[in-house]
Amino acid sequence: MRVTRTFAFLDLSGFTAYNARYGDDQATQVLSQLRSAVRNAAERRGVRLAKWLGDGAMLSGLDPKTVLACALEAQYNLREQEGCALPLRAGICQGKVIMFEGDDYLGVAVNQASKLCDEAQAGEVLCAGVPREHLPAWAWGVHRRFLDPAQLGPAIEVMSVSMPAEQIKNARRDPICCLPLIEDHVPQELRLDGEFFCSQQCRAGWVANKEGNW
Repeated sequence: MRVTRTFAFLDLSGFTAYNARYGDDQATQVLSQLRSAVRNAAERRGVRLAKWLGDGAMLSGLDPKTVLACALEAQYNLREQEGCALPLRAGICQGKVIMFEGDDYLGVAVNQASKLCDEAQAGEVLCAGVPREHLPAWAWGVHRRFLDPAQLGPAIEVMSVSMPAEQIKNARRDPICCLPLIEDHVPQELRLDGEFFCSQQCRAGWVANKEGNW
């Protein structure tokens, strides 16, 4: 059965070298931080955690904007954890794929998402199929990148998204998830009582929390 899905591959940059230098015990702690960061972001954004991949993960979802939001939130969650040692990188691609036996996917979009992750720098998300105007209000450091077609197959235009620490240091934060927001990019429907939110989920959570129902 063919379906349209958006896929994200997440990977800890430098994990193999870190494991060799600091040993299995500390490497295991880093993996626990990764899984906590990814799991929390996926649950909040309604994105499916398709599988764990050693020092990374594969996500799938219907909406590329939501999958991108999940990947960036996972990056932020990991970076904010005490003692976080390694940055997270990601690759995202949308396309038609074959759903195999109900719980796996086969297709070009899956392969390209994986390759984009391999090409991403530490702390960077490379995404294909997400128009710039559909980027979330907290997508910092956005620019276009053109990658070698020999590595990705057909030539595709890729958007690079990152959250540079210095730029977001004094940014306004979502009161629920604490993600740094670009105020001018937050639409009116994501503003309430002087607060700015990254998504309708966070806005609804803030309202529920204020009313004592969350």
